[in-house]
Amino acid sequence: MRKIFYEVLVVALAAMPASADLGQVVGSFSFPPGPGLGLARSNADLYVLAAGALNRVYRVNPASGSIRSSWTITWSPGSHGLAYSEPGYVWVGDLSNSYVYRASPTGSLYGSFAVPARAHGLAPEATGDGGAGTTALFTTRETPPQGFRHDLTTGSILSSFSIPKPSPLDVAWDHRNLLLWLAAGGTAPFIYGFSTTGSVAASFASPSRQPVGLTYYGQYLWVTDNDNNRIYQVHCPTGIGVEAASFGKVRALFK
Repeated sequence: MRKIFYEVLVVALAAMPASADLGQVVGSFSFPPGPGLGLARSNADLYVLAAGALNRVYRVNPASGSIRSSWTITWSPGSHGLAYSEPGYVWVGDLSNSYVYRASPTGSLYGSFAVPARAHGLAPEATGDGGAGTTALFTTRETPPQGFRHDLTTGSILSSFSIPKPSPLDVAWDHRNLLLWLAAGGTAPFIYGFSTTGSVAASFASPSRQPVGLTYYGQYLWVTDNDNNRIYQVHCPTGIGVEAASFGKVRALFK
């Protein structure tokens, strides 16, 4: 009887999930066009917004960083923030005229709608990876720090919430943990996970000095660094829980 219990216990322990550090860097690559002021992710591609004088969207291999194609944004002079939703829409924010544009993956313009203030960050409220099941679009503004949920067709505001940290940049929607991840710059840049009620659930030190673009896919976040024009892939596992850890790390557990 003891032997059977022991064998069952061993099997149970072996089946227990491993843990990983939230924010642990698992890969990175150089992005020479830079700066990346927005990131979005389909199932196959990583979309990078290189704003400023370039004002282009690049379709990138998410594993290697190699550029597959790109197109110039001709209808938005002050682009900032990027999102992707099925069945194949690329959403681009505009700081100059407070609009959000909906385009094809090759840059054809489908439509646009006004937002309350300059859109710093965009994210699809999706139910799956790659923008699957997107039901609304999140946007953020800097002053005052606030987030909005928009109807995909009309752009009307479905709800709004305060953002818990200053200087919001881009955001990413984590459909597994039902959190928005926010890149907040400054002298000690951090990335925060918070609910749509505005309460912080987790945070970790940014892998880059100037985090701006963010996107989520497959229990990972991609983060752009405008200090050295790199893009980082970091752990963002399901079932985030906070426990005491050395050096103030936030521990993320697979549950």
